[in-house]
Amino acid sequence: MLVALGHLLRNEARMLACIGPFVFRRRRTTPPGVTAVGYARAQVPLLVVFAVVTLIEALLFLLLDLGPVVDTILVVLPGYSLLFTVGMLAATVVRASAVRVEGGELVLKPLFETNLVVRLRHPAPVSRPLGRTAAVSILRCYADEPDILLTAVR
Repeated sequence: MLVALGHLLRNEARMLACIGPFVFRRRRTTPPGVTAVGYARAQVPLLVVFAVVTLIEALLFLLLDLGPVVDTILVVLPGYSLLFTVGMLAATVVRASAVRVEGGELVLKPLFETNLVVRLRHPAPVSRPLGRTAAVSILRCYADEPDILLTAVR
């Protein structure tokens, strides 16, 4: 349980650390032989809507007078939610997916949407999140520029 909590906090810290580079329009550099493929374009509208709704929620809570403790909680929680949403937005822009091929292995971060489908010639074994293995013959992924991704994996 503590290991999972530490992993969660470490990922949250990485996400929030992306806000600075996002504000100054910097992207994470990639080492030689690695292609950076953006995936933020599909997620930005939803994250902006979340941020605006959270901001409106925080402003509406300022109108309530439920006592100083409750008022503070009702302003701090949406404020943190807004910071978290901006951090997610920043992380998707600053930390593009890193694609590299090593010894026939394709390393790519999975996402929820797909605009590129790669059919493999032979099934490839993959490790699933809980340690089980599976054979994969189709790779579905999302990239802002799918042509660049397709060139990187060929």
